Formats: sequence, C-alpha cells, structure tokens
Amino acid sequence: MKNIGKILLTSACAFSSFAVQAKEEKPAWINNPYSVCGEELFCAVGTGENLKAAGAEARAGIAKIFQAQVQSSYASSVSQNNDEVQSSAKLSLSENTNVLLKTAEIKETFSDATGIYALASLDKNKAARIVGSEIADIDSKMETYLQDNTAASARKAEKLYEKRRGLNELMIVLAGRGVMETVSYEDVFKNRKEKTKGGDICLQFKESSPAAFKTTVKNVLKDAGYAFSNDCSVRLIADVAAQEVPYNLGGMHKYDFTISLKARDVLSGKQSDLFETVLTEVGMSENQAFPLVLRDLKQELGEAVGDFSF
Repeated sequence: MKNIGKILLTSACAFSSFAVQAKEEKPAWINNPYSVCGEELFCAVGTGENLKAAGAEARAGIAKIFQAQVQSSYASSVSQNNDEVQSSAKLSLSENTNVLLKTAEIKETFSDATGIYALASLDKNKAARIVGSEIADIDSKMETYLQDNTAASARKAEKLYEKRRGLNELMIVLAGRGVMETVSYEDVFKNRKEKTKGGDICLQFKESSPAAFKTTVKNVLKDAGYAFSNDCSVRLIADVAAQEVPYNLGGMHKYDFTISLKARDVLSGKQSDLFETVLTEVGMSENQAFPLVLRDLKQELGEAVGDFSF
C-alpha cells in the first residue's frame, strides 16, 4: 500500500512538472521565426484566439515582409532604369503578390493560456516557379501581338510588357535575379507608336459630366497612346448617368452609375458601342458617391482600351 502511494505521488509530481513546463516553455520560433525557417522561406508568426485568426495574422506578417522587399527592389529598378515605367506595372506587381501569398502554408502551431500561435511560411522556390511560368506565357503572347499589324495588338503588347515588369520584380526578390527580356520596352514602345499613327481622336462629353469623370477618361486614353484633336476621323462620346437604388442605412444613399463610351466614324456617321459598365457606390449624395467609383472606372476602362480597333 505504501509502494502504491509512492507511485501515485511520484506520477502526480511528474505530471505537474510536465504541465508547468508545457505552459511556460514556448517554442523558439515564436520570437524568432527563422530558428526553424531556412533562407528559402519567408516566415512570420501570428497570434489569435483560434487557429484561423492566428494563421491570418501570420500570413499578413509575411505579406508585410514580402511586399517591403518587392517595393524596395521595384524602387531601385525604377531609379536605375531610363525606360518609362507605367503605373499599371505597380498594380500588376501588387496583384501578383497577393496571389502568391495564397500559397503560404502554416508550418508550426502552439497554444497556451494566452492564446494560439501560428508560424506561416512562403516557399520562395515554389513561388518563383509560378512567376517564371507566368512570365514565359507573357513573352509568348507579346511575340504574337508584335507580329500583328493592328493598333489593338500593339496596345495589348504594351500592357503585357508592363505586367511583365511587375512580375520580374517579384522574381528578383524570390530568386535573386530576374528573367532576361526577349522584347525590350523600346521595341514595344516603337511598335505601338508606329501602329497607332493617325490615332488622333475627338473626345466629347455631355455638358453635365463631372470634371473628375472627364479627367479620368482622358487620362486612360492618353496612357493608351491616344492623342486628342479637333480634326479627327473618330469621335468618342463618353457619358455617365446616375440612378438611385433602394437603400436605407443612416441617411446614406446608393447609386448605380452607368458609364458608356461610343465611337462615331466622322465620315460615315456610323456609331458603335465601345465600352459600358455599371458601378455602384454609397454616399450622402450623388456628388459624394461618384468620386468613389473612379478608381474602378480607371481599371475597367484601361483594360478595355486594349481591344479598341483604332
């Protein structure tokens, strides 16, 4: 009986010691993620009340590290390169960064009385293979567009080049070096200038069109290589119409903004629809809500311009 008591007492002490140790001793990776992560990984730690929250915070940590390095590389590239770098390259870079972050995995977890910890990792080699494949696809498409004689293909080639610039910045951060260009910016720029000659257009707005709308449309068309003139063969007619839709939240109003762009041949008078979209936004008034849709308009119209045939 005494032996049994000793066994129970010994077991209880051992269990108590283990419990305290498990509670107090946290893994080294919580304070130093790279104690378990090699140079081939981006790693970050997150905490939360549950594993989902901890994992989300860890991935957000990777995003900050990764994006900081990418932006640093991008800034260096721009300052050292005399080529014109379009803003869409930056947008493409940001979008592809977000896609790659979805491949981040939860490498380790730990929990104690204070919460749950998660260590997320992003494999640089795996991400680089994804980016490399995308760059190869873009190079192939650019070659095809450059061989075509239409203005639309020339603009598409330029858009693809801008996207490639953003992807190559990702590759530099992931692999330490970019992918050599098969087509230079000079080639793409000259091709676009040559194939869009005589591309002057007349641009017409309704008198009631907001100034910000006019500026946005003009800037998108300028970025696509169009020039404006009073003597042209094509007249573009841009319009925006607002319609309030049912909505009841704290005095706010919701509006659908229908935005369209039509092309009219000056000689024949023939008119065709080029672009139309409906963008919805909420505001205290129509004037307050409309500026909030301009960012989406710029992106959508910018993508559509590449398909214009003149």
